[in-house]
Amino acid sequence: MLRMERLTILTIHYLIKFLKQNEIRSKNIPLIFIATFFGGILFFLPILALYLEENLFSITNVTIIFSVRAISSVILEIPTGAIGDLFGRKKTLILDYLFTFGALTFLYIGGNIWMFVLYAIFDAIGSSLNSGTESAMLYDSLKEEGKEYYYKKIAGINNALWSFGASVGSIVGGFIAKIQLDLTIFYTAIPILISFIFILFTEEPKYHKEEKKNIFLHSLSSFK
Repeated sequence: MLRMERLTILTIHYLIKFLKQNEIRSKNIPLIFIATFFGGILFFLPILALYLEENLFSITNVTIIFSVRAISSVILEIPTGAIGDLFGRKKTLILDYLFTFGALTFLYIGGNIWMFVLYAIFDAIGSSLNSGTESAMLYDSLKEEGKEYYYKKIAGINNALWSFGASVGSIVGGFIAKIQLDLTIFYTAIPILISFIFILFTEEPKYHKEEKKNIFLHSLSSFK
């Protein structure tokens, strides 16, 4: 754990140094970095299949839940991407967190397969709303400063931070799971809430918006 703390401090130091050296002033970048790190801390991640099997009593039912999650993500990817373009990056990310909290609630309550189906659908909606929107917000924020050429490096750091958060969450989640499996879901709400708070402090970047807010036409255009 001491190594993990040291690595976290070194990571924060590197990020601050990187932003200062390249004179990136947009507060959205560090705020999204922090939100992404905490958003990756999912304590239930390493025991999700085990938790579902314990509540659904068969591998077949667990497979159904994962299938619903995967199919929902595919179906929702295009229309949710259109929402981010039409109604704003920040609003879309806030909506993502609302669905994520809903998904956690259904997963924690459990009880029957339909509650877990709702978890899968809500989680897919939340992930689809986040997919692309967060990246677009990073790009648009850099573009405002005329530094969009840093996007690939910034996006890479952001993705690495999610993985770093997921690693921390998995390690801590393993200890929590020894006490009780569903506590991993309950305590996951804490880092997700912290992540949500940091997103609330971001500012909507400037970008070209479609005048006609027709989500179906925009989705069709994206699909083509």
